Amino acid sequence: HALETPEVQEAKTMRAFLEALGLVGVKVGQVLARSPIVPETMRRELANLHDQVRPFPKGVVFDLIEKVYGRFEDKFQVVEEPIGSASIKVVYKATLRDGRRVVLKVKRPEAEKRIGEDLTFLRQVLDTVRPQLEASGVTNPRRLLAQIELIIQEELDFENEQANAQRLRDNLARR
Repeated sequence: HALETPEVQEAKTMRAFLEALGLVGVKVGQVLARSPIVPETMRRELANLHDQVRPFPKGVVFDLIEKVYGRFEDKFQVVEEPIGSASIKVVYKATLRDGRRVVLKVKRPEAEKRIGEDLTFLRQVLDTVRPQLEASGVTNPRRLLAQIELIIQEELDFENEQANAQRLRDNLARR
């Protein structure tokens, strides 16, 4: 295959670095991938960032479900294998006791604590490299961090997500 340009190599290195940072690093990359101040080669590479991680054992899922909904058998017939797994949540298809098919999102244990720690670390890094960022034209790295925090808080807020899904269903039903 053709030799990669230094720009492509740098973009791949940046993507690998952000993936290694975990959830917050992935979110930083996703925000940068949409930023017009980031070079096109870097944006294309960062657009490939995904926060795919292994689902946790079903026993943990059942314990978490029972904490929220009560006895598993009272609410669900079955929870199938995961259909999606990310750093904040794992998504399952499930069948309720009454036969309705649903999507069940289960927040990872310790997700919020880990995210808080990651954000604290990222604040420290931004404070350290602020002069270099400003010299390269990034005038307000804290604004970037605020955007990332907002995105993460939205992902953690399952009730807001459920309300948005209901609003979408209602809007589609009116058409």
